[in-house]
Amino acid sequence: LKKAAPSGEVVRTLNKEFDIFDFARYPTSVLLAQYEQRETNIPYGILLFPRYDHGGHMYKDHDHIENLFEQLQGKFGVRIVETHGKFDMGRKLVMLDKKYGIEHKIEFVFIGAHGNTDVIGVGESNTQGALTTSDIKKKSKTGAVQLRKVKDCFVPKPTVVIGACLTGVPQVIGQNLSELLDGEVIAPDNGCNLASITVDVANNRPKFSATYYGANAKRYISGVDTEI
Repeated sequence: LKKAAPSGEVVRTLNKEFDIFDFARYPTSVLLAQYEQRETNIPYGILLFPRYDHGGHMYKDHDHIENLFEQLQGKFGVRIVETHGKFDMGRKLVMLDKKYGIEHKIEFVFIGAHGNTDVIGVGESNTQGALTTSDIKKKSKTGAVQLRKVKDCFVPKPTVVIGACLTGVPQVIGQNLSELLDGEVIAPDNGCNLASITVDVANNRPKFSATYYGANAKRYISGVDTEI
């Protein structure tokens, strides 16, 4: 990135406006596009990663991100979001919605994180600040789902592809997230690494598929287990 933008302006701007720190995880082409399109209101999705990453697992997604970016062929923007907890994740989703949401809501999310059946590690560790099944199901005193405001940041029927282990096991966090968002969630049913992510853009909506090393890809639509 320093070779492509030696003045440092790209790094400073992406750090200040999008709170990105771990630039080495992401392809230069994606970072430059995010910088150049930051004031452009186009259909877009987000790549969501935790700030914390024991073992450097997230660096393995570098090539998948670049491949996904190329498949989108400029029809959708891609915006990287780094989080240090579920509350920070919520704040950043709302921030993006305030900036771009009048014209375009979030179409899709790829979550690169550690996880298990009831946890997506979007926080400072796999437990601190993590998004849990309980968070997704939690209701206020009025009976409303507390995360409903997060849903408002998305288009109707969004897609979420999760790279975190075990999040696609039936009746746990991936399936519950699909119900919350009334959308589609693709996630692995075992411990794994992401093998591939593909997208086909038809009728101005992206259609995703994913495969995993060591796990089957499970697809849930609005809480319903759907065969892939």
